[in-house]
Amino acid sequence: RGGYRVEKKLLKIALPITLGSFLISLTKVVDMSMILRRLQAIGYSTSEANEAYGSYTTLAISVFALLPTLLNSIALPLIPILSSAISGGDRVTEHKMIELSYRINALIAIPASIGITLFAHPILSLLFGSQAQAVETAAPLLSILGISVFLSCMITATNSVLHAYREVKKPIYSTLAGVLVKGVTAYFLIGIPAIGLWGAPISSFLCNAVIVVMNMHFVSRFCDDAVD
Repeated sequence: RGGYRVEKKLLKIALPITLGSFLISLTKVVDMSMILRRLQAIGYSTSEANEAYGSYTTLAISVFALLPTLLNSIALPLIPILSSAISGGDRVTEHKMIELSYRINALIAIPASIGITLFAHPILSLLFGSQAQAVETAAPLLSILGISVFLSCMITATNSVLHAYREVKKPIYSTLAGVLVKGVTAYFLIGIPAIGLWGAPISSFLCNAVIVVMNMHFVSRFCDDAVD
């Protein structure tokens, strides 16, 4: 029976986290179909839409996703300490670990966001020098995505803090809200000829902003409840 209870607790934690990862993967599929269709709706041929989408995902998205992945290995070791503090009722350590997690993310992610935004073209030229045309297409898009680097890192940090509180469902709610915002804004923005493919990184920024704001709200509420 003891083993069954442990397995049940693990499933309660693992299933929502898995569902959250699934939702993020699903947005990529939705992105692909939506971007291609909306680009064609404003006059892109099938080949032009595929080329633009390929430049965006292969170059801009690849560079954008690199930093949050690297930052995970730096910030996540703080989470077991936070979990221990929460379980032991150590409110001082609890608040310090949350603050430290945010601060580490900010110290690395903010300069990186600025650097990617300002130097998107040189970065892509260095990494993909043989794909000059794709670089020209992807560089302005990466500049917009660069603003979202900080938000993407904060999503990882706030999700981890919520998991430490065993509130594994809250990131799903914020992710669903962000995905909804992303889908609606991408559909309308990409369909505007003057904006076009730029609507994709803009919608990603809005999606990430919604998720971070909601996660921060959840975290602050749990911290206030812990103090009370």
